[in-house]
Amino acid sequence: MKHCRARSRLIQRSGVKTNPVPPHRSLCTFASLWIVLAHTLASSGYCGSIHFDGSLGSAGGLNGPTFLIPADRGKQIGGNLFHSFSDFNLIKNDVASFQGPSSVENILARVTGGGESRINGTLRSEISGANLYFMNPAGVMFGRSAKLEISGSLSVVTATKVQLKDGGRFEANPGPADALLTSAPPTAFGLLNESRGPITLTGTQLSAAPNTKISLNGGDIKLMDGALVSARSVVIRGGKLTMDRSAIRSVGPTPFQINRTTGPTRVKLRGDLTMNLSDLGGERGGVSVHASAIRLWSSDIFVLPLDVQDAPLEIHAQEMRLLDSDISASDQGPVGRVRIDLSGNLLIDRGYVHAGELVDISANNVVCADGAVAAGGSYGAEPPFYGGDIYLNLAGDLELRDGGRIDAAGFLGPAGTIRIRATNIRIDSFARDSFFFGAIDASGTDGDGGVIQIEAREKFGLQNGASIFAWGSGTSLASNIKITADDVLISKGSEISTESYALGDVFGNNITDTASAGQIRLMAANDLKIEGASLRADTTGSGTAGNLVLSGRNVSISNSKITAATVAADGGMIAVSANKSLTVDQSLISAKSANARGGIIFLRADDFHSFGSMINAFGIPLGKVGIAAPAIHFESSVVIPSHERPLRLGPVIP
Repeated sequence: MKHCRARSRLIQRSGVKTNPVPPHRSLCTFASLWIVLAHTLASSGYCGSIHFDGSLGSAGGLNGPTFLIPADRGKQIGGNLFHSFSDFNLIKNDVASFQGPSSVENILARVTGGGESRINGTLRSEISGANLYFMNPAGVMFGRSAKLEISGSLSVVTATKVQLKDGGRFEANPGPADALLTSAPPTAFGLLNESRGPITLTGTQLSAAPNTKISLNGGDIKLMDGALVSARSVVIRGGKLTMDRSAIRSVGPTPFQINRTTGPTRVKLRGDLTMNLSDLGGERGGVSVHASAIRLWSSDIFVLPLDVQDAPLEIHAQEMRLLDSDISASDQGPVGRVRIDLSGNLLIDRGYVHAGELVDISANNVVCADGAVAAGGSYGAEPPFYGGDIYLNLAGDLELRDGGRIDAAGFLGPAGTIRIRATNIRIDSFARDSFFFGAIDASGTDGDGGVIQIEAREKFGLQNGASIFAWGSGTSLASNIKITADDVLISKGSEISTESYALGDVFGNNITDTASAGQIRLMAANDLKIEGASLRADTTGSGTAGNLVLSGRNVSISNSKITAATVAADGGMIAVSANKSLTVDQSLISAKSANARGGIIFLRADDFHSFGSMINAFGIPLGKVGIAAPAIHFESSVVIPSHERPLRLGPVIP
């Protein structure tokens, strides 16, 4: 008879009052009630219950609450010990203890009765180092009191078979395949598209022994207020994975111990990954996630690579949404890589994608709202802070709004490189409730600026105070910014800068810093418009000013500033070229130097118009201004040097 400590308590507590009946009817009624309750409780898994089905050894049940499972009730072939149960359920304080000789390396247990296994007690193995493979195609549920006391790895399987390395297999149901069991170790679970039962952990905290792994291989998998922790690796394969207030981690035995070895955290799903108030992470082995769609609410997917170069975080999915959530591969130093490969869209809303060394994103559309894609790290709490590299390769559009940022800046260390390819790119606006504003930043503070390369196959827009920076400071160089598109619009208080700042400007007006400014190139196949914006390649120290090169079929500059000016060195170079018309309206174009030679400004177009503007190459000596156009229209405009006739290839039309 099945062991059930709850039966008598339930009957005693029922308090059912009945009319008097003959003694023989009372006994019959009581016996019937006993049988019904026993069947109901056992089938529901409320009572601890372990029965052998007799396919691999003798049939019958075990007595609890400590269920001893001897090897002779199963079948041993070499290092594999096979068991077959009709039901396997543990309640709180129950223990299922597998026994066997030290030659056993793998315990393979299946449940064939068609009912879900409910584990709310302890799974124990008395065989040192033996791995446990627990298979029930109907499903497995772990409760709040579930524990592991095994020194090997745990694999929970709801597939229909466990594949062995030599081609043998352990089927979920007894049959002819049982005669072909071998000593080869398990390698795979079930068929790719077969139906599998669910695996559920509710309030469960499962921790594997040192240098072992936990593997869940099933249908839909749910973790509710639970955790899976392994010092070696955690592997999840299933349909959908849902995590609510839960954690999956592959971590070392001692937090932040440098010389440990940990394996990967791997999640491979046929369906979606959904996380709420949860985290999924690993350390030296990295993290990989394959899913249909990924949705994170206030959750994290992370790697702590420490000083290791090869600890990537890789995500492959159709689409991903990060809502107040982070994807991170960084801890100490400029190490750690995040690779995101999506066939669909990526939404980052108050979220963060960060790596110490590299962020590489391939997707259709990317929207980053009040969040950031960032790369960089330091070797501790103190600088230098090194910028990492960021690559975005998009089939569709990129939108940064509500303060969304792409950041590879450095501090007392060099900035990283940013490369972006998309169909349309739009960078817009301040954050909803913080001081951050939409920006692409590869600037260096007393460290060289990084390179920014942006390619929009159709339109590029920078507006409403958004900025692109690759400036430098102190003795470090600013870098280069290159933007190409069919149409380019820079407007409404936006700024592009490869300036070089003297640190003394903040701490005492020191102009001895020697950093030079970088280069800005804006190249539009059709229209280039700069409206109420600024482009700067200035220096405030003793370094030389930078260069600005602008080109398009039609170029218009209105209420804007385009400067390559300097204090102590020569002015920079500004070249603007339009295949058709070039208009400068209420704007400043300046390559002046306060104390050295003025720079060079060269403007070329078929039709040139200047209204209420200044074109300034002032310096000691003066710089040069060249205007090449068949027709030149000036109205209320100033050109310096004014006493030297600017180069004009065409009549001046007042």
